Amino acid sequence: MKNNTTKSLAIVLSLTMFAVPVLAQNSKAPVKTDTKINYHNGPVMLGASNIYMIWYGNWAGSIVPNILNDFVLNIGSSSYFNINTLYPDASGNAPNGDLIYSGTVFDSYSHGAELTPSDMQAVVRDLFLNCVLLPDANGIYLILAAKDVSDVYPDGTTFCTKPFPHHGSFGFNGTSVKYGFIGNADRCGHQGVAPWFFCSEWH
Repeated sequence: MKNNTTKSLAIVLSLTMFAVPVLAQNSKAPVKTDTKINYHNGPVMLGASNIYMIWYGNWAGSIVPNILNDFVLNIGSSSYFNINTLYPDASGNAPNGDLIYSGTVFDSYSHGAELTPSDMQAVVRDLFLNCVLLPDANGIYLILAAKDVSDVYPDGTTFCTKPFPHHGSFGFNGTSVKYGFIGNADRCGHQGVAPWFFCSEWH
């Protein structure tokens, strides 16, 4: 579970840095033509990104928050995370590979044990309204679900069956807030987590 969750975290952080998918097709640097990431001319998060970890549900007794918080503390500017610098926008601007751990919050089921995308947004929005976190245009607000938390989407898919991670943005008092959701691999049973971390297309 820890390995799948770590992979999920790494990919969703990379994807969330881009408001839409990015590909170096428009850069002046050499183009890697066999990439599967498509650029749709949207904005890219530039400079350092600040990551906020929101542990949703019951994490009592789990060592996973400590492991993944340490992971986030150390992945910024690593050779792995610097891969993001290779994917600029149409003007040649790209993320700089820096990722700053900006805090951890625990949320004990404020929106129940089944989250829709609007619930996920509400989890983050409520943290702003209650002055627990501040809205940050350079922030990525990542909701990590305990094993008894499920997600549900209009097409009937869940974290265990989706081919790509859920991530998005919403406006809050003039700030574009980027967020992502990582379900718990323990919830997926023998199926494991859907191998979306091999899918590079942003939907």
